[in-house]
Amino acid sequence: MDKESLKLLWDILEHAREIETMTKGVTYEQYASDRKLVLAVERCFEVVGFAMSKLLTLRTDIAITDKEKIIGLRNKLAHSYDEIEQVNIWSTIKKNLPLLIEEVEKLLGENK
Repeated sequence: MDKESLKLLWDILEHAREIETMTKGVTYEQYASDRKLVLAVERCFEVVGFAMSKLLTLRTDIAITDKEKIIGLRNKLAHSYDEIEQVNIWSTIKKNLPLLIEEVEKLLGENK
């Protein structure tokens, strides 16, 4: 895999792990009431989505589930931020983030 694609995968992994770390042991109620945490998580998702978008311009065949949804979340955060429902962000963290991390780790492991 080319250097730029690997860099983007590392950016995705780093920010996805950061979300995981920031929300570990946190309830939805704690998350939703912590403005700094919400903003930090949203920013990380923006980076993940932007890096994914750039990655897909280089590698349309990348094996990541829901890559278009990841980009869509980033676009919604950046352009329709006033329509964001934190319960949906929380659901994404709990249901989709672990798979994203697993898939990116696998891709990076294959390119050592």
